[in-house]
Amino acid sequence: MNPNVIRVGDVVYKKLPEDNPEALIDIVTKASQLGLGPEYLGTAGDYFLTKFYDGVEPVWDAATETLMNNILDSELKYHPDYWFKNLVRDPNGRYLAIDWEPRGTDWRSASREVRKDIMFERYNFMLQGWKRDNPPEFEGSADDAFLLRF
Repeated sequence: MNPNVIRVGDVVYKKLPEDNPEALIDIVTKASQLGLGPEYLGTAGDYFLTKFYDGVEPVWDAATETLMNNILDSELKYHPDYWFKNLVRDPNGRYLAIDWEPRGTDWRSASREVRKDIMFERYNFMLQGWKRDNPPEFEGSADDAFLLRF
């Protein structure tokens, strides 16, 4: 559990960074306005508030790819930590991205293909790690488990 994130009902409070909180507020606001992130509700003290939505399943699916392409084609151009734990689903089933905080290199000026590759590879890397740590449950013998792998 992240001590910098608090959920109260259908509102998420996330602690603002000490350095340059305005930049984070700007990008969260823009993501909300573009329909790429949850509804931005404002600030309260040292926190910014967004609408709470349920997370998504840990899979790569059409909705995941659509959101990635919408981000790539938007003025935001890139999500710094694109993977299933940073995706949520609104009540209409549309995927939205959370956790827009910058990390490492800013890839927004890179070509679309480079940005796409980086976002896809991050998602895939995290998905493979999740699958390793959460093997599927099954009924049957060890032979059945071996066959499931191939």
